[in-house]
Amino acid sequence: MEQHLALYRKWRPLTFDDVFGQDHVTAALRSQVASGRTSHAYLFTGTRGTGKTTCAKILARAVCCEHPVNGSPCNTCAACRAILEDAALDVSEIDAASNNGVDNIRDIRDEAAFSPTALKKRVYIIDEVHMLSAGAFNALLKTLEEPPEHVLFILATTEIHKVPATILSRCQRYDFRRIPPEIIAARLHQIAQEEGFTLESAAASLLARLGDGSMRDAISLLDRSVSADGRVSLDRVTEALGVPSADTVLQVYRAITAGDGARALEVFTDCYLEGRDIVSLFDQLLSLLRDLYVLKATGRQEYLMSASAADPGALQALADPGIFCGMRQRPADPPDPHRHQAHGRRDVPFENVPAAPEPGRRPGGPRPFRSPAGPHRPPANRPGGGSSPRSCPGGRPAPLL
Repeated sequence: MEQHLALYRKWRPLTFDDVFGQDHVTAALRSQVASGRTSHAYLFTGTRGTGKTTCAKILARAVCCEHPVNGSPCNTCAACRAILEDAALDVSEIDAASNNGVDNIRDIRDEAAFSPTALKKRVYIIDEVHMLSAGAFNALLKTLEEPPEHVLFILATTEIHKVPATILSRCQRYDFRRIPPEIIAARLHQIAQEEGFTLESAAASLLARLGDGSMRDAISLLDRSVSADGRVSLDRVTEALGVPSADTVLQVYRAITAGDGARALEVFTDCYLEGRDIVSLFDQLLSLLRDLYVLKATGRQEYLMSASAADPGALQALADPGIFCGMRQRPADPPDPHRHQAHGRRDVPFENVPAAPEPGRRPGGPRPFRSPAGPHRPPANRPGGGSSPRSCPGGRPAPLL
């Protein structure tokens, strides 16, 4: 029985031409390999699932390939096959998260002095390099600055700010960008066609948005959403991933703006009982508010990000100036670096919560002034105001603590 492979592993790119959304990186690497002007050390940085490790493996095969094709590996020669099968002793992939000590780097430094056994170069791929200790970075400096001619270092990290400047200055750096949703959706359609199941356009768009610029995450979500009959619909995606549908988010929004708390609570309870991701519900509600503000301010649909972006007409109807007059704005709390949205994206933590009209005030009308401390009081030391409880003897105001 053939072993099943996860889709993101099965469809990992094998050449630079197969890498989606990183043309600025693949074009430069392909040109360097074709001209024989490769550097001794590379540093790939970017968010997860954008192709850093994939491009590192392709580059390792390309510099060792016996018959490269336009700067990409042929994947048929003995060197390429050995690397693909993890049988090449001259290519080492190291996880810095678990091999982050000085002794690990010393082993690499001692081993790098020897010529490769079978390939053209000895290649070291150090993933999550920012996890190395300070001593390990210091041990790597000299070797990284003047390595032997047959050695190539490829470093990858998601947190470039944790890599010392002394390491950065010794590497050729490439920044991997978040992949646009339309490119991810096109890739998902291609995979679905090759795998033999049907993928609806709305479902592909939702998966691409949930991937948040990560091709690997989007393909993994697609793998989770495939049904037994080989059909991936929008309803199937929302059911399999536990995310609320765009219609559910719109129902909550309309109930809140109409001041119908009972209806909003009813929809919320239904989502909870159905096992939907409640964090995702509030994230999508905030994304909807953001889209309404963006659409009202710019009128441009390409900046929309919420699940309702597929129907700009409905959003345009919601972006009524009268609705925004009833929004209550308050300063956001300081950003929490540990807070992650259900689908991985970090939104600006503003809070514009539609409030129900207060009794005796029409929707969108002026709101009576209230100071942050409570109801309005007349100023102290004035007729009718009495004396201030925070005043010093002699009428001088007390210093603020």
